[in-house]
Amino acid sequence: MEKPIVLVIMDGVGKGDQGPGDAVKQANTPTLDKLLATCPHTYLKAHGTAVGLPSDEDMGNSEVGHNALGCGQVYSQGAKLVGESIENGALFQSATWLDLIDNAKAGHALHFLGLLSDGNVHSNISHLIALLKAAKAAGVKKAYCHILLDGRDVPATSALEYVGQLEDVLTALREPGYDYAIASGGGRMQVTMDRYEANWAMVETGWRTHVQGQGRTFASAAEAIETYRAELGCIDQDLPPFVVARNGAPVAKIANGDSVILFNFRGDRAQEISLAFDRKDFDKFDRGDYTGVKFAGMLQYDGDLNIPEHYLVQPPVITNTLTEVRCGYPRIRSVRDPEIRPCDLLLERQPLRQGLRRSGGIRGDPLGCGAFRAGACHEVQGDHRAYGGRHGLGKIPVPALQLPQRRYGGAYRRNGSRSLRHGVRGQGTGRHSGSRRQVRLPGADHRRPRQRRPDDRNQKG
Repeated sequence: MEKPIVLVIMDGVGKGDQGPGDAVKQANTPTLDKLLATCPHTYLKAHGTAVGLPSDEDMGNSEVGHNALGCGQVYSQGAKLVGESIENGALFQSATWLDLIDNAKAGHALHFLGLLSDGNVHSNISHLIALLKAAKAAGVKKAYCHILLDGRDVPATSALEYVGQLEDVLTALREPGYDYAIASGGGRMQVTMDRYEANWAMVETGWRTHVQGQGRTFASAAEAIETYRAELGCIDQDLPPFVVARNGAPVAKIANGDSVILFNFRGDRAQEISLAFDRKDFDKFDRGDYTGVKFAGMLQYDGDLNIPEHYLVQPPVITNTLTEVRCGYPRIRSVRDPEIRPCDLLLERQPLRQGLRRSGGIRGDPLGCGAFRAGACHEVQGDHRAYGGRHGLGKIPVPALQLPQRRYGGAYRRNGSRSLRHGVRGQGTGRHSGSRRQVRLPGADHRRPRQRRPDDRNQKG
């Protein structure tokens, strides 16, 4: 007799120290408590080498955890994948790198944009340093860094430490005929690194700062950080944008025709600025006289939407994922909606365009423990032969759930039906917009959804 196999990823839920700071222990979780008391279970490591990160000193995060669980095996992710590509030289032999370098040697500048820290969640400063040294060895005369300050995946006021490391490297690379310098920057929650299209104004601020050289000027990045801290008392992630000036003018703007590398490897906060550089039909804000640059990301941040078009490190080839081996092809699966990309890659082998992003889903907390945030998505992936319907989605037997709802690019409605119906097309664009098919269940929570704060501070990452 066949029985269903359910893989549920409870983001943020784990085995803590049982103390007052253990949120899961302190919460009312009757269903989860019952499952742990009556069902065989074990615990898995969710950080370090157990999930494909460089060392056991590296903390896990939702993206690598989802990937490892869905994959059912350990493979190099993010920081480790990029580190290996740098160490074995594959990155520097890639057609994308060689094209960027040739363009810079032809008279254009080479720009590096990304998060300056060693948090290993979005980026690692060691990758930037390796790229800078390789550019110098290749004969690039002008290279500039546009740095986003962390204070989120690393200590809150550690920016000067990383700026100091970078300045030491740039000083060593700088010699007559070679100009290597920091050109601009700002806190990651103020400029450039928005995600889920929650606040395009952040990206626009970054564009004005990095590309157009607009903003308050300072003699150095360190001076900017110290001044803002003294004036505003803010931590690194909240520091306003700054432009480094020399002789009364910005050290460097990202000019048309230049080469630009976004050295972040995690995709959620890299996609929007990538679109601004990459897309000719970009319409989220006025890019001024911009006509185009040679742009590449460290990795491809979204394969389905081809963001960006060019990238330095090829993704790993993954076969025999967990659900391939155990289930063949999953019909119902559970993922966090904003993290669709990694889960979709690993929970099924169908092309992304046939996967979660096109199907919609129902949202809720099946374990009754509050573990799933409103962004959770219990995804229905139907077989049209079994369930009927033009898109392979028809009526299915599912239990009634309380469904706190949340909107991203599209708006949703409920009508108490168990059948799958179209959602309402919203005004957003990109990965969370457009018509979606939603499962309507009785017992739904009809209250108005709580809106996400524009700066997304209630979310980790």
